[in-house]
Amino acid sequence: LAKEKKLTNYKQYVDLSLNGSYAGVNYIGGYKLNQHLFLGIGTGVDFGLGSPISDVYSTGNDYACGSSEHDHSYYAEIGSLPISVPLYVDFRVNLSRKKWSTFVGASVGYRFSSTEVNFNEYNINNEVKVNGSCPILSVAFGVNRAINDRCALFLSIGVERTIEYRAYELSTSCNSVNEYVNEFSISYWLAPTLSFGVSF
Repeated sequence: LAKEKKLTNYKQYVDLSLNGSYAGVNYIGGYKLNQHLFLGIGTGVDFGLGSPISDVYSTGNDYACGSSEHDHSYYAEIGSLPISVPLYVDFRVNLSRKKWSTFVGASVGYRFSSTEVNFNEYNINNEVKVNGSCPILSVAFGVNRAINDRCALFLSIGVERTIEYRAYELSTSCNSVNEYVNEFSISYWLAPTLSFGVSF
């Protein structure tokens, strides 16, 4: 009986989500602590919707190759990366147990992402390794529509605190990146989130 109750309390969520500059698919598995509280672990795959390079600008003057003067430095702002994998703890409170019901939720975890960013269109010939990993924190409010005793559809909206962009300084010589110099600032923002999925 104890094993059967444990299996009954196990609950899963699968959803499609939009999060600022990302779209993804997520899976959450966990347990109902009681009729209203749920605690689980989630992961998924998020895909960047735009170019990783949100802005590139430079300082100093251009010099011909072989000049004794140094070339200018480039500053790059790196936004959403092509693919990232979030891993997080998910907590939900169901506010009622009717056919139509509402819930609030919160997630805390980490987004893992790393890629090579190419700056060829900016006359910088080399690629730069960008680590886009960062902590994430989100809150959401949603509504459930029960299909049967175990299965329901849900829709939620919320916000997530995540990185808007990372700023890099690139050392250059004759329009080629010699080396990665410095990641000198990180800008965070509250990205709007929208999720639609099924629980079972």
